[in-house]
Parts: sequence; structure tokens; C-alpha cells
Amino acid sequence: MLESLHQADRFNAKPALTDILFARNLLKPSLCTKEMALNKFWELVSGALALQPEVFQQINTVPRGEIVALVVVLAAGLSQTIGQCIVLFVNRVKPVRFVFSLLVATILFACTYVFWAVSIWLVSHFGFRADPDLLTIGRTLGLSYTPQIFGFLVALPHIGIPISVLLSIWSLLAIVIGFNALTGFGIWTTLACTGLGWVMLQLLQRTVGRPVTTLGQALMNLVAGTRLVSDREELAELVMSAWQPTSRLANLPGWIQSVSQPVTKPSKIPTPVKLLAIALVAFSIVISVSAALQNNVGIWYATLSTTYRVIMDLISVSLLAIGFAIVLTPLEALSWWAGWYGDEKIEYHGSLVEEISDRTNIVRYVLYLDGINQGTFAYLAEVDNFLNELAEALPDNILILKGIMPYSVINRPLTENRPLAFLWRAIDAAVLSNPNHPLGVFINIRNVVAVAVSADPRYGPLQNQGLAQVLYDCLLSYGYSCDRKTPITLIGFSGGAQMAIGVVPFLQRATGAPIEVISISGVISGNTGEMDVEQLYHLVGKQDVVEKLGPLLFPDRWALYFLSYWNRAKRRGRISFLSLGSVGHNGAGGPFWAETRLPDGRTHLQHTLELAIGILLKDWTLTGIDPDSGDQISNYERYKQATFKQPSHYLIQPLTPGVRASDNPSPYQPIATWMGRLILPSQADRPIPRKVLFEVYHADETHRDLVGQTVWLGWSDTPDVQNYVQLVTEDVHFIDQVKVSERQGNVHPVRLNHWQTVDPLESLAGARPEDDVVVMLPEPVVVGDGEMRGWGEAAAGEDAERIQSPISNLQSPISNLQSLSHALHHP
Repeated sequence: MLESLHQADRFNAKPALTDILFARNLLKPSLCTKEMALNKFWELVSGALALQPEVFQQINTVPRGEIVALVVVLAAGLSQTIGQCIVLFVNRVKPVRFVFSLLVATILFACTYVFWAVSIWLVSHFGFRADPDLLTIGRTLGLSYTPQIFGFLVALPHIGIPISVLLSIWSLLAIVIGFNALTGFGIWTTLACTGLGWVMLQLLQRTVGRPVTTLGQALMNLVAGTRLVSDREELAELVMSAWQPTSRLANLPGWIQSVSQPVTKPSKIPTPVKLLAIALVAFSIVISVSAALQNNVGIWYATLSTTYRVIMDLISVSLLAIGFAIVLTPLEALSWWAGWYGDEKIEYHGSLVEEISDRTNIVRYVLYLDGINQGTFAYLAEVDNFLNELAEALPDNILILKGIMPYSVINRPLTENRPLAFLWRAIDAAVLSNPNHPLGVFINIRNVVAVAVSADPRYGPLQNQGLAQVLYDCLLSYGYSCDRKTPITLIGFSGGAQMAIGVVPFLQRATGAPIEVISISGVISGNTGEMDVEQLYHLVGKQDVVEKLGPLLFPDRWALYFLSYWNRAKRRGRISFLSLGSVGHNGAGGPFWAETRLPDGRTHLQHTLELAIGILLKDWTLTGIDPDSGDQISNYERYKQATFKQPSHYLIQPLTPGVRASDNPSPYQPIATWMGRLILPSQADRPIPRKVLFEVYHADETHRDLVGQTVWLGWSDTPDVQNYVQLVTEDVHFIDQVKVSERQGNVHPVRLNHWQTVDPLESLAGARPEDDVVVMLPEPVVVGDGEMRGWGEAAAGEDAERIQSPISNLQSPISNLQSLSHALHHP
């Protein structure tokens, strides 16, 4: 080439520009090779994504191909770190440390790549006698990381987890194809080689590489400023244990002063501007999906004047900004959890649908959560009409709250205190004037992402805790007392139903109150609070195609996942399905529409109101629900149907003084010297030490005067007996399966539920719903003096005897009683 240049000079010819550049690059070989490698970057990357075997051979022939491999690895590491950055948020890493933690995690990711390359080289060289050197394996392995460049998509709510699985499979295929092209081993041998390399990597990390791993973890902790928890179970425990609801109200407002805040009215947009916006949005969508028009559009764009170009650029930037705002929706919940908002107080706590005069005797709090079309605290006209008529139909002691933004953990509308608030205000103004406005799709998509965040097992606990804190503050601002445990009902429409069911576990823990959820055309994931809700009433229209997406998109709603919260709650009767009739999801055919009528003459709104009112007032005639329809008659109820099996059938007659027992008329023949009926005292009247009441049916000759009386029955005071009793004394708290068992007809000691320190006598006396357990006491029986405290009007204040029996002698009659009880349960 140098000779050709001299020839050109000799004949006064001008050399070509490319020849000059190439000749100059010959003087700088390192710069030339780097540029050649980087110029091949996109070609190599696109080929690796397409799983083309030749690109994995090409990267080992291109000068400085290791540069491309390293760039791919660093890009994949940064992308994966961003996709899994929820770990940093959960550990509440501060913003500046957050950025540095991402960089350090990317470097550690690259170090892991190096160790894996060394592991594969050792296995292939010594195990399979392969020829590739370490640098060749490193280039091939690095390029196979190309699918992981999309690792940031793992951060997307709900669909992120399936994406992570697809990326893993994609990367595995890239590794297998790459090493197969490099070594020619074949698929199975290549799988064995790379798999054994991965196993060796794990062994190296846990043996000789442990100091390096420990150093990397220590470095991450140092940069993050805290000990990072990364284990999935520990992260879940950290999130759940951190839920400590506290009031974020500066001052609790009094009942006289209404907690209300004027809602910012959206500005009016002229009709021509609306039409222009619709046309531009439609045009942008067509352009984005049509590759064939791109060249023509480019030519057309070049012919526009400067003014129109600026307008088009502004519109494009606005659409991109809204798109990014939608994608970054999970950041609000994550930032709130990480404390990036600081100790920010909630500025607005909702408003009353209808003022209530008597605010001291509220029997139920109702909170309404609107659908995904909500961008501000203002509702559509049909929603306001529904709430107003609901408040008018309900008694004054039921308080209804509205004005809650369920898709924000800080109860902030899209139109206020946000970087793109001006754009959201323009969109919201168009939607409020016309609910079917095409621009409303942006609000819907944004809030759909928030619903997906609530349903995502990674983000859901954070999002739902934030909303639970909002609802908790709203309740407190209107006089809710956690000590009274007033029942709470959440009404959720569309996506608001998922947000409502998601907060139930946290709100229930904060208030201790029973919480019901009324889902109106709700789209519910089935993996949040179904097992904690008191009852979920799911109102569905036959023509609602949106609600039908729930059972399709959320695997926990599938019958195959029989252990999901949704399916378990269905089996336990926690979910009641109510039909809205031939009703759609929203709009003119929706459940709140007052113009369209059902075949029976009622409007859609009237039917929805009747169901909601019936549920809130427990008037099942309005709902058509039979709460006991799924209950089976218990064996205990069958047993009670026979009168001769009830203690009241046998009249207890006290022995006449001076008359021998053999001459005294008796309705039965006793099977023991001491017999009687156990009576469980009320929880407030439980004595210490523990005793139960004992109605004496038969006694020995010395205490014949006790027959027919009610006395206390307790354990012997001897240390051995008391120690043994303490060993079997337990707190009683029913698990959720007890309710299912009851509905199946089984008998449980429901009267003892949530009692503390229940001893064996109380357990026996409360074994059945009524005090009809008859027992015999083996001797010796000790009779002492005692006082019957507050049991019955006739016996109140009277002296009574106290009977003691040693526990060792009670073991036999108790076991006999259990056998008798079993026989009576199955007549």
C-alpha cells in the first residue's frame, strides 16, 4: 500500500481517502484494531441474539474481539443489576449509594464471568482434552451473555419473572451454540462441559474463592452503607417485619372540622387542540408500528418547515416522557419504601360522601377505591352518582370515604407535584369531559402498571403497605379507633379491587378489625389478601370482558394452582360470587350506568346498589346470598335431635334428707358415685386457679345434699398434679382450616377460641357448643368450701362447695368420656 502511494505521487495522482485513512491506521495498529472490533459490535451482538453459530467463531477472528466480549459482559451486568435493584430498595439504600452500588455490582458480575470462564477452561482442557485457550473461551462466553443485556426488563412488574426465565433459557442456548461452534463437541457434550464448569464455579466460590466472595459482599455492604440482605426468605421477612403503621398526620382533625381539600380543577382544552392531539397520537402510533413507512416519513419530515418540526419534536418528546413515566411507575412505591421521600405527610385524607351528624356511634367504615381511569381525586359522574345514592340509602352510622388515589403510595394524583403534571392535567381534562377520550388510555396504562405492581410478589408487599398506610391515616383522620375494632369495608371498582384486596393483610394487622371487600367488576390477581379478608364479595357482569382477563392473566386464579390464596379462599367459603346480570365493565353498559335497564326493569345502577346495600347491611334478601348454603349439618345437631340424649331429659332430684338412697326415687341408675354436667364459665368469670362449674347429678352418701346444685370443680392442690396441669395448659387460637371443617359438619370448641391458658377441665367443658358434657369423677373426691361467683341469678352470692379430684384419677374417666362423645357424634 505504501508503494501504491508512492506511485500515485510519481504520477501526480491523488490517493483515495480510504487509502489515506487506512495508511494512517497502519501507523497506529492498536487504534485500528479497536475500531475494527467496535465496528463489528452490533453485527456480533445481533448475530448472538439470533443464535447464529458463525458469530461465535467470528468474535475469535476479529482483532481485539475480547473488547466486544467485555463490553457485552459489562452491559449485561449493569442491565441485570438494574433488573434486580429491588434488593437495594428493600434494604433502603440511599440514592447516592444506590448508584455506586449498581456500579460495584456490575464489576462483581464481570468478576464472576472471569471465574466462570476459568472454570469452563479447566473442565474442557483437563476433562474433555479440548484445544481452545482461556482467551478464546472468554470471548465466546462473553458474547453468549448478549441476551442478558435485556435483563433490565426483569424489573417490569408481573411480567418480569417470566421474562427472567426466558432470558435464562435464551442465554443457555447462546452458551451451548457458542461452545458447540467453538469445539465441535456436539450438544450433549457441550452441555456437560458448560454444566460442569458451572458446578466447578460454585465449588470454587465456596472453597478457595470464599475470601473473594466475602470481600465482594463486604465491598457491597460498604458502598451501600448497610448490611445487604439478599436471600429471598430474609427479604420477605424484612418487608413483613418492618410494617409498623404509624400516623403520618400532623394533627388529627376534629369531627367538627371536615378534612377536605379543594380538588384542582383541570384546565379546559379547546376542541381544535383536542382533535390535533388525537390525530398526532394516532399518527405516532402508526409510524411506530410501520417500518415500511419510515423512509417516506423521513422524507416528509425533511420537507416540513422549522416550526412544524419543533411541534413534532415536542410531541414526540412528550409521548416518550409519558412512556418513561409509565414504565417507572414502580419507582414510587420503591422510593417510598427506601425512605427517599423523607418524612412526608399525606396532604389529603379523602372526604365524606355524605356528612354524618352523629359521629360518635359509627358501626362501619366504608372506603371506595376507584378504577384505573382515575388520575385525580375527582370521579366520573356515574361513580359520584353511585356513591351519593349509596350514602343516602345507608343509615347514618355507616361512614363512607372517597377521594383516595389507590395507585399512589402517597395518595398523590397524577396532576399534582409531579414532573409531568402538566401533561397529565391535559389528559385528565379530556377524560373528564369525555370518558371515552382516546387520550385516557395513557392514564389507564399507567394505573394498570400500578395494579401489576400490587400483584407482583416482589413489589406487591411494598406497594400494598404504602397504600395501607394511606388508608390507615384516612381512617384515623375521621375518628377511627383501633381499640374499638370497628368493621371496615373496602369497595374496589375494576383495578381498585386488586388494590383493596392487596392492603387487607396490612390494614387488618394495623387495626385488628374485620375487613370485607366488595369487588365491583374487579380484576384480582388472587395472590395477595384473599386468606386474610373476612369475606370477598365479587360482583361480575356477564358481558364484562375486562374482568375475565383476571382468571387468564394471573396464574393464581387458575384451577391448576389449587394451593394459591384464591383457590384456598374459595374452598373455605371466603369468596362469594354475585352476578350483575347482562352488564359490561364500564361506560354505558357498566355497573354504575343509570340509563340502561336489565330485563327485570331495574337499571344497572339500581341492581349494583341493591347488592352493595345488602352486603353492607347483611340483608341477604337483597343479595340472594344464603350464608349457610354451603354448611353441612353437623353430627352434633343430629345428636341433639334425640331428646333422650340431652341432659335436660333426665330430671335431677335432690335426695330427701333422712331418706335412704335406695328408697329415693331417681330417673336413672348412676354408673359412678360422682356424676355431673360440666359448665364452662364465661371468659370474664374465669377464676384463678382455673376451675369449671359442675352441676351435681349424683354424689356419695356424705354429700347427698349437693345433688342438683352447681359447684366449682377444680384440680387437686398437690404440686405433682399442678405441675402436670401446667404442662398441658395452652392458649387456644383456631387456624383458618377450622372454619372449613365447621362448614363440613365437624364440631370444634368454638367457645374457647382466643382464650389464654386453657387447662384440661376448661377444654373438656367447652368441647361442645352447649354445656351438655356429662362426666363421672373417680374417687377420691375432696369437697371443700368455696364461693360461687356470679353464676346465675338464683345462685349469685350463695355459698357453694368446691370439689377437687386428682388428675391421675381423672385420666380414665376423661378417656371414657371421649369414647362416649365419639359414639354420640355418630349415632
